[in-house]
Amino acid sequence: MTTENSQNNAQRLLQALVDSKGKRQCFCSDVWKEPIEDSYFTFKTPSACGGCCKALAFLRSFEPNWHSVPYIRFIFDREYRVSFSALQAYAEGGEEALEKRKRDEQLKKAQEQILAELKRRAENAERAAEKIRKVCPSDVAPSSRLIQQLSKHPYANSVFVKSAEIAAWVGDNSWDTGAGMSYADVLYVCVNGGLTSMSFQWRDGRSESYDNPGNKINEVLGIEVGETEITVTAKNRYGEREITLSLPEPVAETDDAPELLPEEQVAFIADVQEQIAKTLEDKQKMRELKPQYLESRVPGIGYTSYRQPIMLWLQIDEKHGWAVYAFEEQIDARVSDRQFRFEVYAVQYGAAPACVYEAHGYESAGLPSVSCQELTPEGVVLRTSAGTVTHSYTRAS
Repeated sequence: MTTENSQNNAQRLLQALVDSKGKRQCFCSDVWKEPIEDSYFTFKTPSACGGCCKALAFLRSFEPNWHSVPYIRFIFDREYRVSFSALQAYAEGGEEALEKRKRDEQLKKAQEQILAELKRRAENAERAAEKIRKVCPSDVAPSSRLIQQLSKHPYANSVFVKSAEIAAWVGDNSWDTGAGMSYADVLYVCVNGGLTSMSFQWRDGRSESYDNPGNKINEVLGIEVGETEITVTAKNRYGEREITLSLPEPVAETDDAPELLPEEQVAFIADVQEQIAKTLEDKQKMRELKPQYLESRVPGIGYTSYRQPIMLWLQIDEKHGWAVYAFEEQIDARVSDRQFRFEVYAVQYGAAPACVYEAHGYESAGLPSVSCQELTPEGVVLRTSAGTVTHSYTRAS
């Protein structure tokens, strides 16, 4: 709760910092930036550093109860930070203004992430079209369905185009086992808009004795499509081999899903932005309630806070009003073995977001992985450590 005394103390501290700019140093590290709201000041306690001791004495001269005011944030390893913008908000309007600032920051961050996703999607489509143009026979015009599927794998290599509706390419996949990184090549085949895939692990993250370099795919040489199966001829340094995959269900050339009106698309993007900010804000509040834990992996760190929750990725189709986004959050620490929770939220225009996937894991055992493979009218297709799964946008009532 904001008290008049603590707010007055914050006003005096703010004025002292402004007056000191370019004249003297108040904290152990005074980081002045433009705009000034981005400036911050740090110190450590307990510490034998003269600058840190001086900073603590300076801070106590304005706020004796400095450890309980909300504009001072613990970072890690005894380090504290005073944010100029947080101090300014508290000095002007107390905790209510400070909470509004935090909310505005989360909204801004969510907006930046959505804009980055829209830019990424456009760049991926352009990259996919360019890759197809380079390998496509001159008499073949690739379909929009094919370009759309390849745009979901912008860093694919060895793209092979057989016809306007048939192509294959190779992607890669990696995951942390806790003892090392595992690697696999993923073969994708697109036929009439439908996509099928098969993964080939060639590097074992726990022991080299389980490596299988023969599984690597360096090049796709050909595709034969049967009634129920697809045969792909692939090559690596050990020679050629044939790989058989199931024929995927075709995807309609025309998009039958209803499109939102332009104003509805704008409203949907704003709603997704609001939901992301709210979820991050809730997770941050929960993090602040968690106790510090002893970090023994790195000597000298001592007690530290749980890691900041982050949004891992976002995919949005504003034209149809579908979106999916994922969060990573530290939820436990066991003898410095951190446990994380991974959550995926899906939302459809006009409906509340729902958590459609959740997985936990300790770093020592290898963290689970989850990514979005596709957004469809029925729901979201996720690629997880356990395989590919489909979830509807909203939970059944």
